[in-house]
Amino acid sequence: MDEISEVHIGQRILEHAGSYPDAPCVEFEGRVTTRFEFVARASTLRKLLLRFGIAKGDTVAILCTTAGRGLECALALWDLRARVVFLDPRQSAADMSAICDAAQVKFKFSDLPTFQRRSDFEAIPRDIAPSETLLSFSACRPEDDAIVFTSSGTTGVPKVRGVTHSRLAVGIANLETTIGLGAELSLFRLMIGNLSFSAMSFAWIRWLFLGAPIIDLFSFYLTKDVYKNLSREDLGVASLSPAALRELINYHVVDLKSRIEPAFPHLKQLRTVGGPVSGRDLRRAFEILTPNIESSYSLSGIGPISRLSGGEALQKGGSVGRPFDSIVVRIIGPNGQATPAGGIGHVFAKNTLHPNAVEIETGDLGYIDEDGFLFLTGRTEQNAIRHSININLADLESDIRSLQGISDCIAFAIADPETGDDVVFLAVESEISRTVVRTLIRRSLSSYRRPDRIYVRRKLPRNAAEKISLRELKALVEVSGDTFVSF
Repeated sequence: MDEISEVHIGQRILEHAGSYPDAPCVEFEGRVTTRFEFVARASTLRKLLLRFGIAKGDTVAILCTTAGRGLECALALWDLRARVVFLDPRQSAADMSAICDAAQVKFKFSDLPTFQRRSDFEAIPRDIAPSETLLSFSACRPEDDAIVFTSSGTTGVPKVRGVTHSRLAVGIANLETTIGLGAELSLFRLMIGNLSFSAMSFAWIRWLFLGAPIIDLFSFYLTKDVYKNLSREDLGVASLSPAALRELINYHVVDLKSRIEPAFPHLKQLRTVGGPVSGRDLRRAFEILTPNIESSYSLSGIGPISRLSGGEALQKGGSVGRPFDSIVVRIIGPNGQATPAGGIGHVFAKNTLHPNAVEIETGDLGYIDEDGFLFLTGRTEQNAIRHSININLADLESDIRSLQGISDCIAFAIADPETGDDVVFLAVESEISRTVVRTLIRRSLSSYRRPDRIYVRRKLPRNAAEKISLRELKALVEVSGDTFVSF
């Protein structure tokens, strides 16, 4: 581990380009960029960025059309000993500003015309010719910061965390110990999501570091394009969010009306990241998409905590899997003591692979069953009290999602300043009308569990991790009380 901690990410990628320059690195819309070309384009970008006076230790925000272009920018910045933070075009101006302030961003660059027209962004050209000379990273050090990971979950202000090249390299090595490669490195990888989501940017860095070829997509991808790429026989591993997994299942069943199941038997691993997946979705993915489905539970600062894979999706639907051998998970009850098997409490976790590892409270509630599988029952704040009755909002969401025609939903509570009771809000993502949604809920739920106010849209706002943005929905309530109507 001491040896890997002395590795600089950029230098390792450069070594791959020198050893096998013609090997495929990134493929986008059928055009393959070799390892040499990838690093050579980053060298061209370095010259462009250098004109702005970027110096050692500067934080630079990047917002690009594709992840591949974003990583080329990152390589260029690393050669300048600067660090990168990735932004999401779906973020509001206020959210971007908050992230940039927290990360102390000095420059912002984009290749999207919408952002290039803004006074606070500088332009990156779409077409970049490879330089004849490569980056050198000669002055770079493993202890240099490489990237700023941001996380706000669904609420609160952005949290930022600078990560060094050394820490990234150690994290990649630890990941091999816990989850392995998933497939031989000669097969392509596909990551579906935005680089501003730390799990996605880390996955890109990981596969570039290890030398695996990657399929790139537009940031605003279409489900049909994801499906087409997943059908490729030379694809080994794919990562996507729970929301994207649900869209794939619906595309296969509803749009294609396909009876060919599983759709992707060749895939070595189809892995979800960014939150737990419902037992129903996992079972359908196992039967419809691939038996090599895998759901993982991860936490910033710890990494992967547990994994549910293959047939376990049928046997333990709703679980996030068994904790990895290197992870210690404890369930602590209200009395401050560890709970017995099946006892619900606060989930604490510690990664023993990390030097000076400390136990972290995850913010989740859950239990471990008699077989050692971890189940999450909700977040610590996912309870509401109305008329002296406790309502579990996580259970409410689960029951709503199981209704025919409901794609996704989120429930939250805001205290009534006059009565002190919680007002329960429900936002539903569905193609069907609000009237029909109301009828379905009334038929299925007891009156004491029904929401007070409801909001139905075909698409709800989401964050970089593809989770429904609770922060944006709460803002809608504050700005306009009419957004959520009485149930």
